Amino acid sequence: MVPCSRAKAYFIAEVPAREYYSFSGWAGGDYTCVTEDMVLVAQYSLNMIIRDVNYNGAVEIADAALALRAVMGLSQLDYEQQLAADLNSDGNVLASDAAGILRLVLNK
Repeated sequence: MVPCSRAKAYFIAEVPAREYYSFSGWAGGDYTCVTEDMVLVAQYSLNMIIRDVNYNGAVEIADAALALRAVMGLSQLDYEQQLAADLNSDGNVLASDAAGILRLVLNK
C-alpha cells in the first residue's frame, strides 16, 4: 500500500443541487488518501417537508387527505405535489403513501 505522503492531489466536484433533497455525503470509498482514480457517488436524503402536499408549510392530515383524493381520482396533483405525496419514492402515489403521510402526522 502506498503511504499517504505519496498520494496524488485530488479534486471532488462541487455537490450538485437537487430540488427537495439534501446532500448527505459521498459514497465510494475513503478519499482521504487518494492513490489512484476512483468514483465517488453523491448521496442525498429526501427533505421531510416534502410531505407537504398542499404547500401550506406544514405536514398535516390535509396532506394525507389530498393524496388520497388524488388516488381516488377526485383531484389532480401537480408534479411537485406528486413528489411530496410519493412517500416511498417509487414514482406512484398510492393509498399506502397517503396512509404513510397520515402515520407521520399522528406520530409527531
